[in-house]
Order: sequence, then structure tokens, then C-alpha cells
Amino acid sequence: MARSLRHSPCPDWEPILGGSASSFMVAEPTIALDLSLKVLAHEATDGKVWVSYNDLNYLKQRFSLSDELVENIAIIAPLINEALSSVDHK
Repeated sequence: MARSLRHSPCPDWEPILGGSASSFMVAEPTIALDLSLKVLAHEATDGKVWVSYNDLNYLKQRFSLSDELVENIAIIAPLINEALSSVDHK
């Protein structure tokens, strides 16, 4: 099926996604299951707010990614922490 859709990581394949996602897709096509990176925020019944996302070490291990590829998206955790610290805590 991938061949018929022209989405196989061959020399003439051009990923639709840009930036580091392209590198990930070429290195490990099944990572499309986890890309784009997502962050889920939800409020529990006790009023606590939880933020969840796939840890980069988990993705690295799951897809046997190189350190170089993981460095391309290592900014995600600091960005999430910065966003959370800027939230108005009323």
C-alpha cells in the first residue's frame, strides 16, 4: 500500500511534513503514528490540571532514533514548561 501511495522512504520520496518531521519520517516511517507531537492538557475531577505528552526518551527507544534526530525536537519539554509557567494561576 505504501508503494501505491508513493509514501515509501526512497530517493524520490518527498515527505509532506516539513522541518525535522521529514527527517524522522525518512529514518523511521512508523513514527508517523506519534507525529506531530501532541500535548494534552485536562482538568481532573479534583480540579488539578494535568499535562501529558510522549517523552522524547520514550520515542527514541520506541523507534530506535539517533541522538541527532532527538535533538531536533528536544525543545518540546522546555517549551511546555515555559508555557505552563506563564499561565495565570488564580
